[in-house]
Amino acid sequence: MLAAMTGIKVRIAHSHNDTRSFECSKGLKRKAYLVAMRTMIRTFATRGLAVSSEAGCDLFASQWGQYADRWKLQHLGIDLSRFEVEVNRKEVRDSLGIPPDGVVIGHVGRFSEQKNHAFFVEVAREVVRLEPRSFFLLVGDGPLRPAIEKKVRNYDLAKHFVFAGLRSDIPTLMKGAMDILLFPSIYEGLPIALLEAQAANLMCLVSDRISVEADVVPGLIKRQSLEQTPTEWASQLLQLLSTPQPVSPDKARSALAGRSVLTSKDTLCAFYAESATT
Repeated sequence: MLAAMTGIKVRIAHSHNDTRSFECSKGLKRKAYLVAMRTMIRTFATRGLAVSSEAGCDLFASQWGQYADRWKLQHLGIDLSRFEVEVNRKEVRDSLGIPPDGVVIGHVGRFSEQKNHAFFVEVAREVVRLEPRSFFLLVGDGPLRPAIEKKVRNYDLAKHFVFAGLRSDIPTLMKGAMDILLFPSIYEGLPIALLEAQAANLMCLVSDRISVEADVVPGLIKRQSLEQTPTEWASQLLQLLSTPQPVSPDKARSALAGRSVLTSKDTLCAFYAESATT
């Protein structure tokens, strides 16, 4: 609105999340705020980008795809070259204090309510009961990390958890340490971590709140309802761990070619150039 008032002709909104399932349980004050903000964005944005179809429905309109001249889909991209480097699994695991025969369930994400770490710990408790060799590698930081660490200690699971903090070597950790990715988010737009996990050829157990547009490599992603119990999640997780990889690492990266950061950069620059001339 302020940009429109000052005469700026091109005003682009970005939608990176689909929070509808999460926000529907909020109070009237929060709902009123959301209606007001979405109305202002739809009124004053000249164009918009959404990372997934669901993210577009959340911010722009339920039928936003019918207005292709105004709203566009812009998938996120990752640097695939970082996943082509060979890693020494023993060295990576040794650096994290994880034994070679450990079964490693990983997660990459900020410690916030959205990522649902509390439920992750509930699932972990059930997994350890069924598979004592299990380890849980959590990469990231955030305001809820102390509470999650306390929950882990209260469940006497500390020896099974590795809190790696913020790391710049995600490809190395995924390829060298993790056996599977557990991703029980309450809501998402199009999570980069899932694209990276597929580039690392990891099986992924994710919540049913995540857009199907995150499924790029056939067979690597399995969805589970958040209405199901931690025991059911644990059972499914261990079943996936015993499932043969559906594709080779090279084929996994090849399937992701369209989600390369280079492709994403080119389409984004083209969109801005087009917007500036219309």
